[in-house]
Amino acid sequence: MLNVESRKIFVVGKRSLAITLPKKWVQQHGLGIGDVVELLMNSDGSITLRPIKKRTAPPRPSEGVVDAHSVPPEHLREAITSFYINGYDSVKVVGTEGMEGVMSDLTQSLVGTIVTETPEGYVLKFLISDDKVSVDEIMSRMGTVLKSMLELYIEYLWSGNTELLGRVLALEEEVDRLYRLGMRILMSSLARAYSEGAYSDIKKLVYRLIGLKIVEDLADALDRSVRAIMRLGNEDLGPEYRELFQEVTKLAIDSYAAFRDEDAQRGFKVLRRRVEIKARVLQLKGRARELLQILLSELEIMMTFSGDLAELAIVLGAASQ
Repeated sequence: MLNVESRKIFVVGKRSLAITLPKKWVQQHGLGIGDVVELLMNSDGSITLRPIKKRTAPPRPSEGVVDAHSVPPEHLREAITSFYINGYDSVKVVGTEGMEGVMSDLTQSLVGTIVTETPEGYVLKFLISDDKVSVDEIMSRMGTVLKSMLELYIEYLWSGNTELLGRVLALEEEVDRLYRLGMRILMSSLARAYSEGAYSDIKKLVYRLIGLKIVEDLADALDRSVRAIMRLGNEDLGPEYRELFQEVTKLAIDSYAAFRDEDAQRGFKVLRRRVEIKARVLQLKGRARELLQILLSELEIMMTFSGDLAELAIVLGAASQ
């Protein structure tokens, strides 16, 4: 049987219009203040109101286990880090031989980690309260550190002071730490948003996840450039490379700012400038020596990631309208 009720439209705030929902219908579907319902716009001009079933929040992971005997030594860090990123409170590592260095590295690379030794191996506890730090705060810090890395590298190019290269590498390690912490918080936030049916939050978090990875990739490209110089020798790279790197640095910084501010117009400007700089990089690459070839390849990678950030800014700019 079809029940028909009439409801008056009233004003909420300055611009919004609203109607009340039948109390019996709300109670019948177990809804309350803050819950989400779907509005389906029908072709005949009517609207269908559909309650969204509440999901039970997934249980928070507790302790993971890694058997060091069954994981290749070169992949042990990644195996343990995966539990950290996925929100586990701790990881039990079975096996002790040759593990001291790995454990020491992990306490440095995973924010909030303490390690205790057990008869079977080690236990890593992750003392991180995921709701105390926001992803935006982490991304802001990553952007600041990346900017410092780029400025130090430019200073090296003009001064030849190789001590600056070590400072660039140290900052890249901080970017890595922030990236892993950001991924942990993002994964936790995505699970919470999904359980609450907050689909607009999920979309925003996915964009943040992509942006987080791109910033880390930009720092990695600079890290590889520095290591190439340290491996192949410090030589005069010439004014053309120095000037190009300064322009790519500004491109990277502007692309990050466009992403941060969800500024589509700034994103378009980055993409236009990238086309012109890329042509100059290719021209110089055709007559470069081995080291400069490597560094120019990393410049191309940095331009690619800068473009990715700019395109993400354009998407976010459209989504926010």
